[in-house]
Amino acid sequence: MSLSVCVLIRAKNEVKDIGKTLQLVAEQSVPCEIVVVDSGSTDGTVELVKQCPQVKLVEMPPSEFTFGRSLNLGFTATQADVVICLSAHAFPCDREWVATLLQYFENPRVAGAYGRQVAQPDAYPTVARECSEFYTLERRIQNNPDNFDDRYFSNANSAIRRCCWEQYPFDETLPYSEDQDWAFQMLTLGYELIYEPGAAVYHSHNESLQQVFRRACREATAMRILHPTQIRLKTVIGVFLRSVVADTKFILQHKKNLVWILRASAHRLLTAYALFLSHRYP
Repeated sequence: MSLSVCVLIRAKNEVKDIGKTLQLVAEQSVPCEIVVVDSGSTDGTVELVKQCPQVKLVEMPPSEFTFGRSLNLGFTATQADVVICLSAHAFPCDREWVATLLQYFENPRVAGAYGRQVAQPDAYPTVARECSEFYTLERRIQNNPDNFDDRYFSNANSAIRRCCWEQYPFDETLPYSEDQDWAFQMLTLGYELIYEPGAAVYHSHNESLQQVFRRACREATAMRILHPTQIRLKTVIGVFLRSVVADTKFILQHKKNLVWILRASAHRLLTAYALFLSHRYP
């Protein structure tokens, strides 16, 4: 069975990276359509994309942006059987990235597949640790909607069967985690999801503490909407302490500057505080 494929790239103010991303996608061993959804760039991203005649550009007002809406607009711009979602600053590690994701869609039970995310060489230790510990080298088949870990999915590097998206488009009201909501819906419908470490991209964020807090608030709010549960202060403190211990071990093991221990502690404190606030105030 021959499947058509489209790479859907979300972008806003990505002029520094999107040229490299487009080149790496164009060099894939499997030919694919390319769609870029831009949500109000002001740094020259749109002008750069328009210089690439093989790329279909979809523009949306920033006031209408949600992660789910930008992806839904991109899906409507293509008729490909499989749509691969990719962040504009995520760089495929090799020319077989598309082919590696695409292989699973011969099985009609597979709704989606997502790949490994490798931290950039300059990634902060907190980010590098999370990438290395979560995105392992072991392939996973996820098929149990009652298993919270099986609900994980990431549209920074994912492939989605179009007919499955048509059954359940991304929720445009969520501030974050539209990918995990979609994954849960697919599992409840009886589909499988695949984590394939061989389909790797370089992807990480070095964020300020203010950006860390904002992202954590969006993620925690989305999780409260998707999985409304009571979270005790004791639980939040436990998550904070375990994260700080793990960060400290990672920093010492990799012989990073000890100042990173203070930075990591602040990072985890803000993340824990965002989790606490989002579940305390509906």
